[in-house]
Amino acid sequence: MIIGILGGIGSGKSEVTRYFIDCGHSTIDADQIGHQILELEEVREEIRARISGEVFDANTGQVDRSQLGSLVFNDREMLEELNQITHPRIQSKILKKIDQYRREPAAVENEQHLILDAALLDQWEPVMNSLDGLIFVDAPFELRQKRCSSRGWSEEELLRRERMQTPLESKKKLARWIVDNSKSLEETKKQIDFILEEIRKID
Repeated sequence: MIIGILGGIGSGKSEVTRYFIDCGHSTIDADQIGHQILELEEVREEIRARISGEVFDANTGQVDRSQLGSLVFNDREMLEELNQITHPRIQSKILKKIDQYRREPAAVENEQHLILDAALLDQWEPVMNSLDGLIFVDAPFELRQKRCSSRGWSEEELLRRERMQTPLESKKKLARWIVDNSKSLEETKKQIDFILEEIRKID
């Protein structure tokens, strides 16, 4: 099966994805693909023309993602411009990987599942339609804010970025499974093991 991971910022989606990797399953990291997209010359030129030339590192010429994030998450129109530049390309790469996975019989024989970690997954209808199920990683705001503080984010920064995304309750309603990631890592792993058992029954 192909399973998508949803959750709020700082909920621990990457942590959940890493455990799936430890269990031998394949993954697609949309954030990593997004980084690769920003390295494309054509994308850099579009960002320079449509958003700003001030978000490039003076030494490398590469997009400074920290500056870019600070800019677009304070301006919804700029964020939409960036999404129009990057999202179609990210989705295209994800859909190609999904198609390749479905065509690979060894993955099915080894009972591997494909796990997609994508923060904005619910906004990408073509990708959503290709999934067999969704997991929502849940954690209270206070804990998520504490985790985000390690990125140097204030509470205001977290709230600002979350306002640019789909409300968490709406994301949660889309999910077939919920993982409470507010306790120990062992508790989280137990919940994932239970989900894997349920998936085996579906198969």
